[in-house]
This record gives sequence, structure tokens and C-alpha cells, in this order.
Amino acid sequence: MDDSSLPAGVQPAEGVLRFSYDGELKAVAGIAVVNVLLTVATLGIYRFWAKTRLRRYFWGRIALAGDRFEYSGTGKELFLGFLIVLLVLSPLVAIDFLANILLPPDSPLLVVDYLAYLLILWFLFNVAVFRARRYRLTRTRWRGLRFTQTGSSIGYAFSMMGWQVLVAVTLGLAMPFYRTARQRTLTENTRFGSHELRFLGQGKDLFTVWVASWLLMGPTFGLSYVLYRVREFNYFAGKTQFRRLRAEADLRIRRAIGIVLRYALLLIVPWLALIVLTFVLYPEAWDAFVETGTFTVEEEGFSPLTVIFIAMAVLTFVWAGIGRLLFLVHPLLGAVVESLCLKGRAEFDVLVRARDEAPQRGEGLLDALDVGEI
Repeated sequence: MDDSSLPAGVQPAEGVLRFSYDGELKAVAGIAVVNVLLTVATLGIYRFWAKTRLRRYFWGRIALAGDRFEYSGTGKELFLGFLIVLLVLSPLVAIDFLANILLPPDSPLLVVDYLAYLLILWFLFNVAVFRARRYRLTRTRWRGLRFTQTGSSIGYAFSMMGWQVLVAVTLGLAMPFYRTARQRTLTENTRFGSHELRFLGQGKDLFTVWVASWLLMGPTFGLSYVLYRVREFNYFAGKTQFRRLRAEADLRIRRAIGIVLRYALLLIVPWLALIVLTFVLYPEAWDAFVETGTFTVEEEGFSPLTVIFIAMAVLTFVWAGIGRLLFLVHPLLGAVVESLCLKGRAEFDVLVRARDEAPQRGEGLLDALDVGEI
């Protein structure tokens, strides 16, 4: 019997609620292809509806205890948010543009303008992360109850900027403390229905794993970072609680690395094939590369080299829009979701709907800064 259907006054027993994901590669491919074609045809405008379509599919294929999640956001909300933020950012861009035109190249004011511009963008990026997550949560429901996010985006931005400075000053050694602080802030400002989540993690618990990963980053071509993120994910999940439920995750390092390696190989091999083809057709290109470290071939008009460059550009574009979803996002999402479960006493029957107002526009800053995520 489902815990939420127990008669009043009956205490639910300790149990395990498992997450599941039943997304299909064929369905994701169909959505991705249509999204890319329509985004190109509309000169990028459709990307807001493309993102919404993907989220609805992915959310709808995730279930907890047999009940699916649902995403209720719309492309119109994302588009309106984007337009509003463009209006807000336009004075900043205009000031920077005028400064570069009116001030002499050696003016110290140009340096001040450049630094101020970067500082504002840095601040806005962190604000955008918090606000975009709030939008996604308020558009996510399970069993009719929605998630919400409390807290201040400005407070979050200043806090994360301080941590990011510390990470830079320590050459990355403070990374686990920064990521743990970030996770704590986001988790403890998250509500499901009328109740908040709790997070009990501490950065020092991940420090040794991070240092090992940091030292091995070069020799392993970055794969040690995947190992760290898997350990971090499992740790963060295990330190998250919701009422009498505690989360657990057993994401396997081998599975995560396998997905990342397969995606990297599928990306790299076609590129290498095109580069080898270039050197075969143009031996002088290899000689120039060996001597100068640069790739130069002097040729006029439409040629096989032009075709190769076009193929590289198309490959990069298609892989960014389709390949990443098929061979990285989709399998990783499945691996992550299937590794998760909730243990303890389910008390969903005592929850009430969240009473705060949901934002009416979505993720404008993230879209304006071109760093939106699924």
C-alpha cells in the first residue's frame, strides 16, 4: 500500500522509495532533431520552446514510488524573461560600447570600465543561477505538490562570489568547501509543499577526495574530476533530508566514466578523421604545423579543404545540439536518477501546497548570458 493512502492516524512504516527513469534514446533523438531544425529556422528564437519541450519530456520520464514528476513551465515564460533582461542589460552594454568609442586606447578609465563590466556580469551570473533554479522548482510537481525556493538571489550572489574568490586564491583547493556551501544554501532554501529540505554536509569530508582528483587531473585527462563529482553527488545525496526521509545515492564511478568516455570518443573520432583527411590531401599543412605549430594552407576558391572546414563546423553544431543530449545528458540523467532512493517514513499525506507565489517569467538572466541549462 502507498504510504500516502494510509488511513488517518496510522503511522507509515520505514521503507524505501525509489526513483526511476524510463526515457528512450529514440524519443530524445526525435525531440533534439526537431529542436535544432526549428531553432535554426527561427534564427534562435525557438530555443526557449525547445528547452521547455526537453524539460517536459525528461521530467515526465522520472518517477518516484511509481508517480511521475511533471514540468509546467512554458516557452513563452522563458522568452518574456529573456526580453525583459535584455532591456535591463542594454544600458550596461551601451555604456561599455560608448566607453570604448569615446575614450582613448591608453585611458585608465577603460580599464575601470572593463573591470566594472566584468564584475557586474559576474554578479548577475550568480543571481541568474539562483533565480533560474527557483523558476524550475516552481514549475516542477509531484503528486500535485510543487517545489519552491525561498531566500534572496542577491544574498546568494554575494556569498557565492566570496567563495569563488577563495577558490581562485587557493588555486582550487577550496573547491569542496565552496561546492558544499553552495549545495547547503540551495538545498535549505528548497521546499516541497509546505516543508523545507535539510542538508548536513561539510566540505572537509570531501577535501581529501578533491585533492587527489586535483592532483590527477592532468595525468587522467580530466577523468579524475568525474570521479570526484560522482563521490560528491553520492555524499550530497546522503546528507539531504526531508522530514523523516533521508536520501541515498549509489551512482557508480565506472558507469559515469563510461558515459563520459563514450561521448568524448564519439566527439573526438570524427574530428580526428577530418584532420587526418586534411593532412592526407594537403601534406604541406602537416609540414607547416610541425615547423610553426600553426595550421595554414593557402588555397583560393571552393576546394576539398573548404568542404572539410564546413564539415567540421556542421559536426560541432550538430554535436552541441543533438549528440550531447543523446550520449551525455540522457544516459547520465538515467544513471543519476536510478541511483537515488529515499529511506525512512513517507509522510506525504501531511503536506500542504506551497503558498508563495511562483515567478511568472523564467530564467531571463541565464538565457541573456547564454548559460542556460536543462
